Amino acid sequence: MDQDALNVCLESKRIKIPYKFNFLTSLLYQSSFDEHNDILYDSKYNSERELIDNQVILHMAGQYKPWVYNMWYMSDLFYKYYSMTSYCNRKNIGDTLEYHFNMIQKEYGERLVDTQERIDKIAENLRYICEKKEWPFPFEDIPKGSKIVLYGAGDIGKDYYKLLEKTNYASIVIWVDIDTKKQTSIIRNPQEITDTRYDYILVAVKSSDDIKDIISCLMVPKQKIVTVTKMLS
Repeated sequence: MDQDALNVCLESKRIKIPYKFNFLTSLLYQSSFDEHNDILYDSKYNSERELIDNQVILHMAGQYKPWVYNMWYMSDLFYKYYSMTSYCNRKNIGDTLEYHFNMIQKEYGERLVDTQERIDKIAENLRYICEKKEWPFPFEDIPKGSKIVLYGAGDIGKDYYKLLEKTNYASIVIWVDIDTKKQTSIIRNPQEITDTRYDYILVAVKSSDDIKDIISCLMVPKQKIVTVTKMLS
């Protein structure tokens, strides 16, 4: 509301600056690379990574924050600069957040008791970023709106499943895993891939060679197979 009022009152006295000084990272999930590259930059960039690297200010607007979700590239950037601050404590980030929560609660009383749950959640996710290797989603290889087969129900597969459920960047038409102990009504047998219509198979495992051999037996075209191996190297 305050921004709208200021825009109206100062319409003739304001100067528009290039979008790179306030790039909304939510655009990465709300539109395809081709769309925002064309509309905002006349298609001057060749990849999502190149576009992001040429921004001056990344405005991490929206509910999907890089300290809550393991977001491609954004979480790396967040932790890079977070580690430069006096608040960074790799071994016990929770202490930093708990300290500030206690100070706020002392000042405002019991009204903020419910905030403890949110503080704990943020602390948990910050530890996740610090202690666990991230599994960046291959946005450059899978266009927005694609129908994908998610292969693998381990840590990487679960991360991707949660990300796609939250962002709707792409739709999972079937989630499969060769381990029968992991198969449920949601996680299916890889043999069902042959009866599924999809754009890409995302192999969400660290060592993808064996899985690729299995997928090859199902007569899946190589150009439809996307692995995370190159991002974990």
